[in-house]
This record gives sequence, structure tokens and C-alpha cells, in this order.
Amino acid sequence: MNKANLFFLTFLLVLLHVRSGAAEEHTVQKGETALQIALDHGLTIDQLSRLNPGIDLEMMHVGDILSVPGEGVSFEDYLSYYYNDLLRITDLNCEVFADQTTHCLFHAENMTEVPLYNVAFRAILEGENRSLVEFAPPMMQIQPGEKLPCCVGIPQSVQHQSIGITVEALDLLNSAQSSLRLPAEVYTQKDSISPDAISAVTDIMIDEKYLETIAGKHINILSAAYDESNNLAGVKSLYADLSDHLRISVYTASHRIARIDLRLEVY
Repeated sequence: MNKANLFFLTFLLVLLHVRSGAAEEHTVQKGETALQIALDHGLTIDQLSRLNPGIDLEMMHVGDILSVPGEGVSFEDYLSYYYNDLLRITDLNCEVFADQTTHCLFHAENMTEVPLYNVAFRAILEGENRSLVEFAPPMMQIQPGEKLPCCVGIPQSVQHQSIGITVEALDLLNSAQSSLRLPAEVYTQKDSISPDAISAVTDIMIDEKYLETIAGKHINILSAAYDESNNLAGVKSLYADLSDHLRISVYTASHRIARIDLRLEVY
């Protein structure tokens, strides 16, 4: 087993032990199948797989440890507990715009030591158990320890205190070295903030030498605006063909933009 896989296995086992009473451990016995284990715990194969990212259920061995919901805990409740333990929602701020739509800004903080991908969120109306919007973050991966700026638009007027954001899905990437993120040293950015500080344009120049190594790829750009108090003020993403000069704009409804935080990834 190589070091990357050993690290991931160790990390995964640690996660299995920190989920308190919401989870139980099932040790695979001789002759057991994934389907049998799933049915014994009131789960489908897909649900059992989602509770055990990084484990190939078709290649299980005797002694492997699987995570299943604890007694009296539903799959949905456990999954919410598990996901939100790995990816924490912070700094949620929702505002109703003039057109009566609601825009929510927040940070998604990766609490693990490996990249997260295939992430999806759900905005819910608290107290009514009604799903409003399912959405994905602006970046394909959320790096270890990163607080990724995110934004969701809800097509109706909702009070701030009634909105909640939950993690709907995610996968762990079993190598801390795997990343789509473009290193900051290979590009420069020039920010132009409007006189009223409610919008900003960022010009991005990518080093020509680096462009030669990633020719033919596409780029995903995230521009996050912050005010003087370091509050998240606006988020805008852009998917484009890769070139040496790119431009992205970001806007805010009620804050004054003081700085722009830029993230780029190639794919």
C-alpha cells in the first residue's frame, strides 16, 4: 500500500470513530455481501456506498469496517450529520433583493485533510422541512482547510433567519496532492473597484510559459468580494476557454467592496 492510500485509510478510520452515537461500525464477516449488510441496516446499496466514501463495496474483504446509522437514526439524519461534520457552513448571510429574490452568501469550510469533490448543497426553509434549491459550489474541488466562498439564489422572498444550508453530497479525494487549482504564482490579477464600491472588475493575466503546459484546457474562475470588515460581499464564477488574458466582474447588494479574492482551476 502506498503512502497516499495509507494516509487516506487512516484518515477514513479516524472519521469513522468521531461520529459519536449517530453511527455504528459493521465489521464485514465471511460470506457477507454488501447487499445483505445494506438490507440488515435498512439501507439500499447506494445509501451504504454514500455512507462509506472511498470503500469499493464490490471489493470488500473480511474484517473491513463499514459505517452504518446507529439505532434509531435515519439514513437522512445520519448523512446530514456526517456531511456537515466534514464540510462546515459558516458566515451565512441572506438578503432579499428588489425583485423579491433571496441571495445567500456563505463559506463552505473543508474540515478534512483531503480535497472534497462532487459537493452539492441544499437550501431549506427551516421549520417547514421544504427543499428550496439544490446547488453545487463554484469550484469543482474544495481544498483541505479551505473556506470556499459560495452563493445561492432563491427565487422568492425569504427571511434571513428562515434559511438553512445543508451539505447534500460529497466525496473525499484519496490524495491530498490532487488538485485542479491553478497556483497563484503563475498568474497576476488587476482589480478595478467602481467609485461606489458596489462592483469590481478583475483582469487576469496568465504566464505564457504556464499556458504551454495546459494548452487545450478550460478554466473555472471564482471572484469573491469582501468589505472592509472582511465580510463576504459578493460571489461570481466564470467558465471559459483558457487564454492569457481573462476578465471577471462581481457585484454586491449592500456592502462596499474593499478587496477581491480570486481562485482559478483548470479542467
